[in-house]
Amino acid sequence: GEGGGGGGSGGGGYAAAPPPAAPTLVSQSSLGAKEKKKKKKEETPTPTPPPQVDLLGDLFGDTPSTNSTTSAPPAPPAAHTSAPPGVAANDLLSLFDAPPMSSPAPALPMQPSMQQSMQLSMQQSMQPSMQPSMQPALSPMSPMGATLPLSSLGSSASASTTIATDPLLSVSYSLSADDGATTLRLTLASLTHSGLRNLSLQIEPPPSLLMTLTAPQNAEARGSRISIPTFLAGSSAVVSASIIARSAAAGAEQQLLGQVTYFEAVAPDARVLSFKLPLSVAHMLRPLKLTTPQFGQMWHSHAAEVKSVVQSNLSTSAYMNILESRLHLSPVDTIGTECIAAGCLVGTTDHAVLLHAKLGLMGNRMIEITVRSREPRLTDAVHRKLAEAVHA
Repeated sequence: GEGGGGGGSGGGGYAAAPPPAAPTLVSQSSLGAKEKKKKKKEETPTPTPPPQVDLLGDLFGDTPSTNSTTSAPPAPPAAHTSAPPGVAANDLLSLFDAPPMSSPAPALPMQPSMQQSMQLSMQQSMQPSMQPSMQPALSPMSPMGATLPLSSLGSSASASTTIATDPLLSVSYSLSADDGATTLRLTLASLTHSGLRNLSLQIEPPPSLLMTLTAPQNAEARGSRISIPTFLAGSSAVVSASIIARSAAAGAEQQLLGQVTYFEAVAPDARVLSFKLPLSVAHMLRPLKLTTPQFGQMWHSHAAEVKSVVQSNLSTSAYMNILESRLHLSPVDTIGTECIAAGCLVGTTDHAVLLHAKLGLMGNRMIEITVRSREPRLTDAVHRKLAEAVHA
């Protein structure tokens, strides 16, 4: 009895423990599906991204960034099968007219000889120590713009021509294109048996020319005037004038105004002879030494242009000979049927003239000529003279 009561009081002093929670039942089918997906995902290999192409990293040794977005490499650009718009194939002049490019461009389709010549000349002009961004602007005053001696092109003295005469006095002249100046020689010849006195010669050049007079013996030079006190019967005197260009306008057709005033030995009245001395652009041009790349760089800055097609069947060598002998220009290059040449006004290399010609057009009956300078009047004068010289 006591054992049973103790057990009862013990049971009344403690609360009954709550029954254990029923375990959550998971469907075997659901668990199996999740396990299969997980295993399948773990077993599927992750695709390896293509290697990153980092030109700058490759050049300077940097490691490509691992966070960069993977993208497919761009397709290579299609090769040029024709010349770019506005640039004619097989045309040297188009290379000079094309706008400057900031990055290397594909080579224009040209004749093999033209392409090889242009590549060689450009490689020679761009040395490693002279990068394009550091290269100073070319100027006609740089060493490449040195004038050539006319002795290399042959003599160009003109024959003596009578420009004024009367029964007592004759005035004739000749012109020669010397290295540093154009030389005018005036010859005064007495036609009387009694002689002349107080002879005065005055020559006035236009503002675009600078002239220096040299007096003969027994004469005096002051500015543009020569004074000869006595001029014996049957005698003659030669007055020299050195002429150079002051401005680009000197290339246009010019005239020197001259006047001789004198007295006959026994006559009280003065006699006057007036004359004009014509100067063509050919008298004022000199050869300018350039390379082909230098010619191309100057082409853009000399924008006063005249272009025409002239009837002529000259060969390239005959054409270049005319430029040298008649216009005193320097050949620069001949590539195929194209020729380029350069010149400048005498006494300066600031005023350059650039010429391009394409020969053999229309069955070798025509020549296309292009003349450029910075002065429209100079361009026009050179173009007219060139067209006259090569016209068949």
